[in-house]
Amino acid sequence: MYTLSLLLLPLAALTTLVASEACVVGGPAARVAAGERCCDFVGEGWFSKYPYQGICVLNGTALPIYEKCVGRFAPDYDLVCIECDETVSCGLKPIDDPAV
Repeated sequence: MYTLSLLLLPLAALTTLVASEACVVGGPAARVAAGERCCDFVGEGWFSKYPYQGICVLNGTALPIYEKCVGRFAPDYDLVCIECDETVSCGLKPIDDPAV
């Protein structure tokens, strides 16, 4: 049983990476700040170069929670999400990464 658990653990981690979404929050800085707060709460990574736009990478099950959270802080938010899969990679790199 223990061996089976050790084999399934990496597979579970890969499943969350495959079934993920990238959501772009745009608008006034307060709206984007709300998106960042919510991403810190349920997301897997926040990427932002500008105060008026940011990207949150979420696993597929966290999207409804993220949308409710952003809507609570910024009811007039502008949120666009795309599903990540083999053709659309959400392997975003942090902004301070020299390879960006």
